[in-house]
Amino acid sequence: MFKKYSPVGDVSVFSAQYAEAINKSSGIPVVICDKDSVIAVSGASKRDLLEKPISTSVASLLEKRQSFASSGIPADAPSITEDGEGKVSFLSPIVADGTVVGGVISVAGEKGHVPGETEQKLISTGAFFLSKQLEV
Repeated sequence: MFKKYSPVGDVSVFSAQYAEAINKSSGIPVVICDKDSVIAVSGASKRDLLEKPISTSVASLLEKRQSFASSGIPADAPSITEDGEGKVSFLSPIVADGTVVGGVISVAGEKGHVPGETEQKLISTGAFFLSKQLEV
């Protein structure tokens, strides 16, 4: 069986290091995904999230090419994975050469969370930085 090519997968080690840097410096749990699955996790359960398929909700948010901020109501936050693990607090798509290739996501706690300005800036900066790493 052939494995589907993922541009974000090319920088998966770097993505994992970037997620860890954001988490260690800010305490924000971070997930980085390509268009199919979670490729990096820091500050949240790797067992529950890493290499799991992303939810259709997250895929739809990525395709909109816009950042998404949770309202803070847990029931309204999209699940990160197809099997319902993790909730999106803030999502910023990774767009390289005009194509959405993945996203950087901060993970909301069980009680919900409204992402602050610092969290939004860190996640957006991560997505922008990774997009620059992937451009030709």
